[in-house]
Amino acid sequence: METRHCKRLNGKQTCSKTEAFDEKTLKRNIRKTKHNGKEMISASENISLQDYKVNVKKDVSNEDLSTSDDSVDTDEDEESHLQVIKRRQKIQQKRQELLQRLDLHQAVANFKATLKPVRVAPTASKSAKKRHCVKAFPARKSLRLQNKQPGSEKYALRNVSSVNTDEYELNFQQPISYDEHPMVAIGFDPDHNENASDEEVCFDDYNKFKCRLSKGFANETKKTSVAAATTSVSITANTYIESIKKLPCTWEKVVDNRIFSLTFNPRNDMLILAAGSKSGKVGIWDLNNADANDGLYSWSVHTRPVSNLLFATASPHLLYSCSFDGVLRSLDLQHQTFQKALMSSSSMSLSSFDFQDIGCDVIIVGCYRGEVVICDRRLQSKIDTHQAHDRVVKCISVHPRHRNYFATSSNDCKVKIFDFRKLAREVKCLNEAQKTVDSAYFSPLSGDKLLTTSLDDKIRIYDSSNIMDTHMVASVNHNNYTGRWLSNFRAIWHPRQEDIVVVGSMNRPVRQIDIFNGKLKYMHSLQDENLHSICSLTCVHPTYDVLAGGNSSGKVYTFGS
Repeated sequence: METRHCKRLNGKQTCSKTEAFDEKTLKRNIRKTKHNGKEMISASENISLQDYKVNVKKDVSNEDLSTSDDSVDTDEDEESHLQVIKRRQKIQQKRQELLQRLDLHQAVANFKATLKPVRVAPTASKSAKKRHCVKAFPARKSLRLQNKQPGSEKYALRNVSSVNTDEYELNFQQPISYDEHPMVAIGFDPDHNENASDEEVCFDDYNKFKCRLSKGFANETKKTSVAAATTSVSITANTYIESIKKLPCTWEKVVDNRIFSLTFNPRNDMLILAAGSKSGKVGIWDLNNADANDGLYSWSVHTRPVSNLLFATASPHLLYSCSFDGVLRSLDLQHQTFQKALMSSSSMSLSSFDFQDIGCDVIIVGCYRGEVVICDRRLQSKIDTHQAHDRVVKCISVHPRHRNYFATSSNDCKVKIFDFRKLAREVKCLNEAQKTVDSAYFSPLSGDKLLTTSLDDKIRIYDSSNIMDTHMVASVNHNNYTGRWLSNFRAIWHPRQEDIVVVGSMNRPVRQIDIFNGKLKYMHSLQDENLHSICSLTCVHPTYDVLAGGNSSGKVYTFGS
């Protein structure tokens, strides 16, 4: 057997042309290649059979291979490879024919033509970014550095008309001494009525309204006023519901924007309603005397929201109003003037108040920081100040019989009862509520019940017949979450009946005003086709069968004749 000299190059064994070609080695290499799953001839390269045979013949001729039985095996292997190649070529032809039949290439081209080219915005490099120059303001200098004495400059007070009342976080108005401004004349504002086009007609009606008020209030005495306000008519809750079902619903836009306070004049010969707005205006609606101005009149009394309004029971021509601007004003409808009953410091805004005595001379005022201020309108000064709560005092209610007791509610989720004679500590603290308590009112006739409204969706009634042992006797679930754009609900008593509770409602789509009995059982809902909004605040006239509700756009809806 001939000797062979082989060289191994890159892991592959090859033989030189001078050495004899071993057919068995070639055969073994082909089988090994098949076993590893690698084909000697790729179908994608489309090597023809003739080229393959020529190459094989050249290699075999150079090595002088002799004919043997092994050559037959090699031909059989070659034929099997050729069959595989032909089969794959047929499959590829079928695929090409199928793609041509489906016309997918044209569909892809058409789809790409419909697409809009996406333009990518060029990203600016960090070095190309422009730097915005910040304008440098001059440094502030103190009076000492300016060689000026303290107090040498007088700063003028801000004009009240230029204050933006929509922003709650503005600085408060500076205190004004009562000697300089004891009485200020109020001016009629006809702009709130969109239908009033002729100002002369409006002012003529306004003068008639002034004359009617002055004449009526001049004939009214203190005794008759108190008697008219405290007269109680014995009616039952069912009788009241049956009577109010038949009453019509009317509405008017009394103030320019959201209503923060609402009250009726207690007189029995005139039907007058007052509303305080977010912008500081106080609107009057004369329901019985509709003129060219629809009986609507308004004044800009405060610079910030009017948080509470009350007519003095002993002097129904006086309308008291307190505001977040820190001023408690007394509006005289008879003389058409107003004066400041109390001016607090710039850091103390007023949130609620009530009259401590029947003559309405001593006033208990709640403040934004939790203080309770006792003031006398005759002296126009503070008597005492006490820290009642940690947060804002939302409501103040004086006991109708024992007027030395008064109840307060706050954002600290508590209701406290104080004794006017001993303000150092509360007499009773009620903490059943889980969230802010917006209102707390004693029952108007006996004071044996205390009605509270809280943001934890609860309306509660407490038994206050014994102040020291005040406890909860009734509770009902009621959706009180009005949000930030609506005034909070305040459930109130009927002024002539302690078995009727009135409160606004969040029910939809039909808007309504809910009525409960003395045990907080649902009785009736006042609805009307003209009522399309939520009436957050409600009030009931003490002598007439008239119920009113105010919404967040300044409209007042009245049910009654």
